[in-house]
Parts: sequence; structure tokens; C-alpha cells
Amino acid sequence: MESLHESKALVVWLHGLQSCGCHIKKMVIGSRSLQILPWVKWRFPESDVAELSILPGQRLKCWFDLPEQPVMEGRSHRRMQEAVDRVHAVLHRAMEQGFRADRIVLCGFSQGGTLALQAGLTFPHILAGICAVAGWTTADLPAAGRKNELPILMCHGSEDSMVPIEVGRRSCRSLASKGYNKVNLVTFKGLRHQLIAIELDEITEFVRQVLPHSSADPAVTSPSTDLSGCLIWLHDATLVGRVDEDSIADRMRNFLPGVHLLLRQLEDSDKVRDGSFLLAEVTAELQKARLAGFPAEKTVLGGFGAGGTAALLSLPSPGLAGLVCSCAYPSSGLPAQVSTGEDQLIVVLHGLEDEVVPVDVAREQWQMLGSYGYRGVVFNAMKGLGHEFSLGLWQDIVEIVAAVLDVGGEGLE
Repeated sequence: MESLHESKALVVWLHGLQSCGCHIKKMVIGSRSLQILPWVKWRFPESDVAELSILPGQRLKCWFDLPEQPVMEGRSHRRMQEAVDRVHAVLHRAMEQGFRADRIVLCGFSQGGTLALQAGLTFPHILAGICAVAGWTTADLPAAGRKNELPILMCHGSEDSMVPIEVGRRSCRSLASKGYNKVNLVTFKGLRHQLIAIELDEITEFVRQVLPHSSADPAVTSPSTDLSGCLIWLHDATLVGRVDEDSIADRMRNFLPGVHLLLRQLEDSDKVRDGSFLLAEVTAELQKARLAGFPAEKTVLGGFGAGGTAALLSLPSPGLAGLVCSCAYPSSGLPAQVSTGEDQLIVVLHGLEDEVVPVDVAREQWQMLGSYGYRGVVFNAMKGLGHEFSLGLWQDIVEIVAAVLDVGGEGLE
């Protein structure tokens, strides 16, 4: 029987061009991957900053050079071997820390997907799987050899103009011609060159299959009280009534004993329509958290209904760990993302059966946030949920907060 030390599972995620590991990390937090795969650890390496042939004179985060765009498969790339060596070092270090190669999945988006393929296929040990989103194969594609049964997932948008879908299809054929027998291409109709929640769902299922939970995996424990953090929650009680403060506080204490809850219930139906009132309320709660000694990076801000709108109106919120909004009303007063600093994580939860704020309206607001420059937005349309606040929804929120603050574990690195 394998030991606890040997059975640990790991996913290494490689970001794309002009992105960063922190962006991928935020998307994973906003998805349900951590809840579905609690036995898996996650790492998000960062690339260096360098100049690209297609953008002379500009220095940006990238793994290797791009000689052309749209990208073509089967090309050589300057600095590719240095990037491969760097990823191999990450994998070797993980093995030294107790992760077996066959319990490691290598994932990547765009450049990161191409690097995941090249590094994973040339690594001296056989990994559990490789996932490339909007990636392509290079001129130095190795023959399969002993890795002919290595699971490879390729995800690609049908409307990708940077890495056209035909490049993805030809890359899959190239892999097959080299002897890789387990290559699966999943295409997403209408999707451009982007990484979104539906792709993360596909990847999560792939990881669940190739990194199944083992009886020898370390037990998933409740978060400890070592980490101090704060959740500010503004609840709109005008339509659904007040929440039972004792019930939600108990749920918080049971799951996140080290996180303090600041709850504000909004009950005036006229005032919740006033953006200036909502902004004043959320500003006051943020001030309470600061005075209580909670730093911004350990504070999550969120709300239901107009409370969620209030949280969004606080943008940009420099330094906050994240925002979580449920069934929020649309607002035209959202500011653009500041040009400096890390992208703000914003998790939007919305019921597919919400008749007060239809899900299509919520999607439009999500897209508007993206157009304003917020790249850390994750939208989750929840089946069976209307414009309502339940303990089940609260549990989802609490789990997201636990992941955002990384309470009680080392799942995200």
C-alpha cells in the first residue's frame, strides 16, 4: 500500500502571454475545482519578462518567443528550451517533495499550453496527464515511446483568432502521428482566445479522472484557526427578508473558525436603490475591518442582491483578497480597472432561475466588467437557484472565502 507521502497529487498551471500565475490562481479559486478536488495541491509558476519578435521594443511576461501571429503549429521558438528546463526544474522539485510523477498533471493556457506539452512530453518521467488550452505543438515534438498512453487533453475555442482552431486540430493529428494514443480535443463553440469557467470545468473532470482520490491521500481536514481573516457581507433583506445571523455565523465558525464575519443587513427598500447609499455602507464596513486590525489582503468583501452591487461599487478595491457577489443588481456606476496592480478577483454567483435579476442581465454585467479591464472575474450560473439566500448558497460562499484566504492548508502555492 502506498504511503501518505507518495500518494499526494499536484497540478502545475502555466499561464499565457501577458498573464501571470496569480491570474490563473484566481480563476481556479473562483471555480469549483478546489471543492471537487480537495486532495490535489496546486502550483502556479511565473514566467520571466522578455521581448517578442512580433512586438519589438516591448517587454512583457512570456515563456518563449513568438515569431508570428496568428500562431502556426510545427514551428521552432527561441527560448523554448530554457522554458522547458524551468518547468522540468519545477517538476523535479515536486518529486523531491514527495509527489510521484504519475500523480502530477501539467496544465497551461496559450503559450503555457504549448509549454505544458513540450515540457511534459520531454520530461524523463511519465506524468499523470497534460492539458493544453488554446495551445499548439512545436517543431521539436518528441515521439511517444513509453508515453504512448499518456492522457492529453486539448481545449480550444472555435473562434480563436490568435491560435486558430485548425492549428489545434493539426496539433492533435501531429501528436497522434508521433504515437500518442490518448489525445482528446474538446472544442468550445463561439469561444475566442480565452480561458473561462466552462473550460475549467472540463479540466477539473480530466484531473479528477487522471488523479483519482486515493485511500492513502492525506485526509482533508477542516481549516485551522491559525489564519486571521475577515469576511464583510452585506445582505439585501428587502425582498428575501433578514438572514438568521446566528445560523450563518455558526456555519462560519464551524468551517472557518479563524475568519471573522462582519454582517450588515440592508432593509430600506428605497435606500438600496441609491448607489451613493450603497457605497457609503460598504465604505463604512471596510473601515470597521481596518479598525479591527484586518489587513486588506486578508479581507473578502461580498453581498447578496443590492449588497452584491455595493461590493462591486467599491471597485477598484486595491489589496482586497477578493469580492464575492450573489444575485447582484446591475449598475452603470462601475469604474474601470486601474492600470497598475494585480487583477482583482471577483466571483459572481447567480441563479439560473433568478426572476428578479435574470441571469442574462447578470452575464451582461460580467462582460461589462471584462470590458472595463477586470480580468479576474469568474461567473458561476447556479442551476436551481432563484433570487434567494439559503444556507446551501452560504456554504458555497464560505468555501470560496476559504479558498481565497487559503485558510487551513497549502492547497494553493
